[in-house]
Amino acid sequence: MSYLIALIAILFLIGSFSFAFPSAKMRRLSKLRLDAKKHGFNIFLTQSSKKDFLSKEVKLIHYQLKNITNLHDAHFVRANDGMICEGPVKLKFSQEFDKILSILNQLPPSVQEIIFYKKYIHFLWDEKNTHKELNVIKDIISKILV
Repeated sequence: MSYLIALIAILFLIGSFSFAFPSAKMRRLSKLRLDAKKHGFNIFLTQSSKKDFLSKEVKLIHYQLKNITNLHDAHFVRANDGMICEGPVKLKFSQEFDKILSILNQLPPSVQEIIFYKKYIHFLWDEKNTHKELNVIKDIISKILV
C-alpha cells in the first residue's frame, strides 16, 4: 500500500513539473508572436477584441498593424474564391476597387478577415504558419496605396 501511495505522489510531482514547462507548440507560438511584435504587429488574444469581425472562430488570432495606406473604413472577408468587400458600399463603386481587391486576393488563405481603420489595419489570422507569412502579409498590404 505504501508503494502505491509513493507511486501516486511521484506521478503527481512529475505531472506538475511537466505542466510548468511549455510544449513545443507553445514555444513556436511564443517565438512567432515575439517576431511579430518586432515587425510592428500587435496581437490580441481575447475574444472581446474580435467584436468587429464577422468570423467567430476561436482558432483565429486578431493581429493589428499600423495603416500606411490611404484606405480607411473598409472591411473584407474571405469567401471561397477570394476576398469580398463587406463595406462600405461606396468603395465597391470606386475606380480603385478592382485594384484593391486583386491585391487583397494575393493574401495567404490563412488571413480570413481584414478591416482597415484610419490608424490601424486589423486582421484575423490562423497562426499555423511562420513569421515569413507575416512578412508576406505586411508586404501585400503595403502595396495598397490608394
